[in-house]
Amino acid sequence: MLRLLALATLFVACAAPHSSIAPPSPSVSSAQASASPLVASPQTSAATPSAGSVPASPSPLVHTALQDIAAQPGDLPSGMVTCSWSADFVVWAGNVKPTDAAYAQQVLDLWQRLQSGGATGGWVQDVSVSEDACQGFYSGSAGLVQHVTCMVIQFGDAASATNAYSSETSELFGPKVLNGGPTQSGSTTGLGPNSIEATPSNLPTITLFAAWQKDAYYVVFIAYGMAISDDRLAVAKIDGRIP
Repeated sequence: MLRLLALATLFVACAAPHSSIAPPSPSVSSAQASASPLVASPQTSAATPSAGSVPASPSPLVHTALQDIAAQPGDLPSGMVTCSWSADFVVWAGNVKPTDAAYAQQVLDLWQRLQSGGATGGWVQDVSVSEDACQGFYSGSAGLVQHVTCMVIQFGDAASATNAYSSETSELFGPKVLNGGPTQSGSTTGLGPNSIEATPSNLPTITLFAAWQKDAYYVVFIAYGMAISDDRLAVAKIDGRIP
């Protein structure tokens, strides 16, 4: 939908209204740290919503469908597992909060905005090299491991999903990430006109960021420590499962 230059303009223009969601910062050795900067963990924490303020979770039937669309171990290099705390946005945020409260709150804030834009269901799926690595990824104790976070959001109609793609994609990481390396959008990604893939050279822990809208679905895929060929294969498989 948007040409690359238009996307760059949109990233800058949209950076202010909402807090960007910076991915967590896995720990690396001192040698790795000096060689390349890591993504900074979110520093601004927000209070947990009070009782009654958290949106209701999607129905279990929606969970099952969205969970099946999201990244699976079979999409990725052998030996990877689905993290046990993968869940709808509200439950996922509650699971991650003890390890990384600020990031959990930012994802919950994202979900609240998506709901206000017509989202009817959402699922966050983490896939990592082991269950221990799942836990350690967000605390930083696992170091730099192969890890994927995939968000699948369903809307009541394609127009609402398109609006979410346009308004939220630039907010997820902000201009620094999406403008930090090679970026392609639209038909060049193979994911349709409303799509973007970025390989941020200034954030080498992230090997691929992809976001796209297809019909009534909006999907976000973030890969860490992977081969770009494996990333793109996984994204294609996820796209193929969208109804």
